[in-house]
Amino acid sequence: MKKILAVLFDFDGTLVDSERYYMTCGVAAMTHFGISKSAATKFYQECISGVRSDLKKAIFNQHFPQLDYAAYDAMYQRFCDEWREAQPITAKPAANEVLHYLRDRGYKMALVTMSTYDEVQKVCTQTGVDFSVFDCYCGGAGCAAKPDPGVYLAAMQALGVTPEQTLVVEDSNVGALAAINAGATTVVVKDQSVLSPEVLAKANYVFEMNCLKKVKDLL
Repeated sequence: MKKILAVLFDFDGTLVDSERYYMTCGVAAMTHFGISKSAATKFYQECISGVRSDLKKAIFNQHFPQLDYAAYDAMYQRFCDEWREAQPITAKPAANEVLHYLRDRGYKMALVTMSTYDEVQKVCTQTGVDFSVFDCYCGGAGCAAKPDPGVYLAAMQALGVTPEQTLVVEDSNVGALAAINAGATTVVVKDQSVLSPEVLAKANYVFEMNCLKKVKDLL
């Protein structure tokens, strides 16, 4: 591996266990409207994990044209609100350990996510993930959605590094492809997504679920 100067992290499913939570609520809402649990779970794992929220309607309409998306989304939001305390989002094992390890060794770090800044702050407060370690935040609705590489290239520019000097840690197909397309060394730590053959072939490293700690061994 070439000399790595910066490490860029996705958020949902990578540093926090939020994708599992969102999938649970989404699958429950879909089954409420008559879609089988197996079909809903497969859809979330293959098509929705890592996708920016404002793009999900079109994907739902493509795969389930019979589904009233507005009614589904209202039910989904209801489940999220009702279950937030009973099934709180938690930090991924070793998340802060890895972040502090990198900070203490002088790596530049960015959080690169499709979640808004306010959403990230809320979840960091809830889970205890140390947001202060990051040199910058890139993402939200003001950028092209992953798998477009623009958000990762913007983070690299903000940190003053090249793709060859950058390691990206992701969990989803769209996120991993964004990092790969940006030319970064790409690590995928499995979460809810069923990884595509393209990601499995092109990612530099693929770790099993909850193996975020193995990132330390690469640096």
